[in-house]
Amino acid sequence: MSKEFLYKAEDDILHFKFKDIEGEEEDKLSQLTLWILECEKYKLEFTIEIDNKILDSSKMSIFEILTKMAIY
Repeated sequence: MSKEFLYKAEDDILHFKFKDIEGEEEDKLSQLTLWILECEKYKLEFTIEIDNKILDSSKMSIFEILTKMAIY
C-alpha cells in the first residue's frame, strides 16, 4: 500500500497560456482540457490566458471554464 501526499503552498497557482502551447488550435484546446481536469482532480488552482482573457479557477467553476473552452 502507498499513500499519496500532495504539497500545496497557498501561493502556488498554475498559469497556462494558450499561445505558448505548441500545435494547432484543437491540439491546444485538448491539452488545456486535460490540464484543467488534472487540476480539478488534485484541487490545484490555475489560470488560463486565452484571447487576452483570464479564466481563473478561484473565481469560476470548472464547468464555466470548460464551457468557455468548448465555445472557443
